[in-house]
This record gives sequence, C-alpha cells and structure tokens, in this order.
Amino acid sequence: VISPLSAAGSLGSNGGAPHGWMEAADSGEITPSLCEPLSLLRSQLSELRSLFPPSSLRRAWRSLAATVDRWLYENVVRRATFSPAGARQYVRDARATLDSLVGVTAAPHVAMPRVAEAASLLR
Repeated sequence: VISPLSAAGSLGSNGGAPHGWMEAADSGEITPSLCEPLSLLRSQLSELRSLFPPSSLRRAWRSLAATVDRWLYENVVRRATFSPAGARQYVRDARATLDSLVGVTAAPHVAMPRVAEAASLLR
C-alpha cells in the first residue's frame, strides 16, 4: 500500500511541501514524481477490486483516501504559497490524484474533499 508521503512526492526544503507546486514549470503535465505512485495506486486498487467483496474494498479505499486527503491538505495546501504556475500544477496533480480513485468510486471528490476543494479554489 502506498503511504501518503510516497504518493505525494519527496519533501522539499520549502517547509515540507513536495517539490513541484511552488515554483512549477507550466508544462501541462502532472508532476513527474507523482506518475509512478498514482499508477501503482490504480493498479493496486484494481487488484484489490478483484480480490475483495465491495464492502471490504470500500472500507480500504475510503481509509486510504481519507489519509491521503488529510496529508496533502496539511503538508501541501496549508504550508505552500502557490505561484500562479504552482497553483495550476496543483490543480493538475489533484485531478490526477482524484482520477486514480475512479475505479472504486464515481465521486472521488467526495472521498477527498480537501484536495478537491483546494483545487477548486486554486483554479
């Protein structure tokens, strides 16, 4: 299972916020260090979906989503001062993070409300 730290990237010297959101180059892509953890998350959720009944799977992904949501809010959103490019990068990364839950829920924004709300405000 992916820890929130590995799912969000490496910690930087900017007060604990992961590299990429404060001085992001506006490439239009998600932060490169986020690609592999999100891919791993999607594949692990897919595997869990095939192994567990829906009720057990629901408990597992909801717990994971709540942990990641809280970690990103406390360690990125509340600590970072976003440049305009950094805000756009956060929005792309948040969308990719939320999209990684689409295989287990039709409403990932409900499972990760702080991530979704911060992305909405930074748009």
